[in-house]
Amino acid sequence: MSHKPLRLLAALLLIQGVITAVACHSTAFINYPLATGSHKFIDIGDYLTKERKHTVVIWANHPAVIETIANIERQSGKAVIDPAAIEELVNEQKAKFNDLTEDEVVLRAGRLARADSVIFAKAAVTPASGSTDGSGPYNCSVGIRAVNVEIGEVRWTGTAWFPRPVQDPEEALRVLTATAIARARCPIERGFVWYDGKGCLVK
Repeated sequence: MSHKPLRLLAALLLIQGVITAVACHSTAFINYPLATGSHKFIDIGDYLTKERKHTVVIWANHPAVIETIANIERQSGKAVIDPAAIEELVNEQKAKFNDLTEDEVVLRAGRLARADSVIFAKAAVTPASGSTDGSGPYNCSVGIRAVNVEIGEVRWTGTAWFPRPVQDPEEALRVLTATAIARARCPIERGFVWYDGKGCLVK
């Protein structure tokens, strides 16, 4: 199977990182995102072709993160359940099962929605040291993990952050979300290598 989609994604991430660097608080260095991640064995075809239909639920705390994940999943051939419908279902389940953690409630809602996996994501945006008027710059990071709905197993997990403050947190979260997913899914066991600032490339 061709690995061109992975190389294309890596190139897009690099371009996005360079564009974001223009808006960085510190312009002395290129502020490309750093990332860590891992996964269980991944069938690349499951993520980069439209041969299979996989249904996902997205549960995140920022709209830019939700939108970015949804776009990536749809482009890889997956079905994404409407976040508003899931939120309503989660609220219903919370009312019935108030002894469960939020993650447990979301997974339960995912099962009821007949999803295959839930992608949990948490964005963090905090004012940088010395920023007092709310105009930035900001420290930004995103943590993401995909969990199998039926057995609760984590399929992959990724975290990305900018090492220096950024001026546009929303654009930064989009780049970080895509970077965290790419890092998590990078098939190192198949001979690929992750390079911060470049992405997942053939060794």
